[in-house]
Amino acid sequence: MKMAIKLTLFTLFLFGITQKVLGQNTQEDDSSGILISEDLREGRYLIYKCNDKHYACVDKDSYDQCKNIRGKDIKKKEVDLSCWPLKAYKNQQACFIEQKKLINKALDKKYCSKFENIDLAN
Repeated sequence: MKMAIKLTLFTLFLFGITQKVLGQNTQEDDSSGILISEDLREGRYLIYKCNDKHYACVDKDSYDQCKNIRGKDIKKKEVDLSCWPLKAYKNQQACFIEQKKLINKALDKKYCSKFENIDLAN
């Protein structure tokens, strides 16, 4: 399963580089519409799906949904938070580069737990 996620993320990373090489606009307008999972669309906003244990570069709507779900989890005093919105990047390629770096690092799980919750979302 981990290999499948890494392969998918690497493919998305290469897609972003290909767009730049071909001269296509890499600045996100948050309306690309490409569905990367049943509830996420690709974009320039980096999130971590705590329940699914993966990073994703998503559009503004998916990022805001992550922030809202996290807020609801905190209000409901959930032990495990389901999502962590990290940061907005200039474009999708920049998001992919950061995502790749983070995939290769161990995640500090405190951001997915209410016990040590430090909400860094903007």
